[in-house]
Amino acid sequence: MISSKSPTSIVQFFCHIISACFRQYPLTDIVYLSRSNKHKSTMPSHCYTVNMAVTADSLFFFQFNRHDQSSLLGPIILKGVSHVKIPFRHQVTNYDCAPTSIINALSYLFNRKEIPPFIVHRIYMDCLDAESFRGTSGRAIQNLGFLLSQYKEQSFRRFALKSKTITGRQVHFRKSSRILRCLNSHGAVVLNLQMNHSEWHCVLGLRAEENWLHCYDPAPRLRKFAHTDAIKFITPTEPHGSNLIIRFDWLSKDLEKAQSLQERKYILGTEEERQCLLLNRADD
Repeated sequence: MISSKSPTSIVQFFCHIISACFRQYPLTDIVYLSRSNKHKSTMPSHCYTVNMAVTADSLFFFQFNRHDQSSLLGPIILKGVSHVKIPFRHQVTNYDCAPTSIINALSYLFNRKEIPPFIVHRIYMDCLDAESFRGTSGRAIQNLGFLLSQYKEQSFRRFALKSKTITGRQVHFRKSSRILRCLNSHGAVVLNLQMNHSEWHCVLGLRAEENWLHCYDPAPRLRKFAHTDAIKFITPTEPHGSNLIIRFDWLSKDLEKAQSLQERKYILGTEEERQCLLLNRADD
């Protein structure tokens, strides 16, 4: 509930919220509508509850309910908000974790109208290059990372990426970690994790907090999938929330010293086989 003496302060309040949530892009139009669809210049000073909805066209509708009357003051429509974030998606087969994680990374860094459709096409065309399309090779991810960093299109000027593929000993979570530097600069990482001796799985790294990596796994698991307190499966509370957190020491464990299948899940694996794609907006 909010209290305000003027409609201006109410609108400013929500503009601040929207600006903070959507990277401070400007709103292009604000329209007040009454019940009779006539423009109103004033709004009584009472307490209001606010209902918000987002349409497919990215318009925000705020509906103010007065507490001392049963009538509605009508919606305030904020037009031109074209930068609603795209929710993360799940992989649709057992083998498309790499393209799904890369698409989720772009959804995390850009809004819908900033992403060129050609890039989505190339991601699915270049990935799933393993035999019988069962998986994506490290070479394909590396080549795709190079394309993402070089791609420019006049119609999508805001799409500008800095990407870097790191391998081997560069993939770690010590203080000098390039992964941590990327995450701390509002980036995202597509991390290739070992699930057993022969199976690899891509997840999206979102942030690091107190020796834990917060990730989005495109193939959500049940809690019984891993019997350790170093791996936690959680329910996302927002469109870009994590659903998996892994402790750094677990990620970095030696595969050869893992004595059971349970100890080989969600680890970086041997240094020779490690790979990670670092992604940042070039305008950050």
